[in-house]
Amino acid sequence: MSDVAKGPAARFPTLDAYLAWLEQRAKLGGSWYREVRPGLFELQDGHFRPEGGDTRPDKSRRTFTRRELAERFGFKE
Repeated sequence: MSDVAKGPAARFPTLDAYLAWLEQRAKLGGSWYREVRPGLFELQDGHFRPEGGDTRPDKSRRTFTRRELAERFGFKE
């Protein structure tokens, strides 16, 4: 297997940098991941909401650990 980074890991130096970029892009309609507690992230839809601002009754969104996100996007943690 190659050590050459692919996907987001090829463009961003860290997972944190990529997650920050996704959050900024969310203002234009992209999805992003909000850290709901240390090491656990919740996938947010494309409409940016300030922390605590999501009042929708549907709270069934998927959560991911930091390790899962790192593996998914090609980062080595």
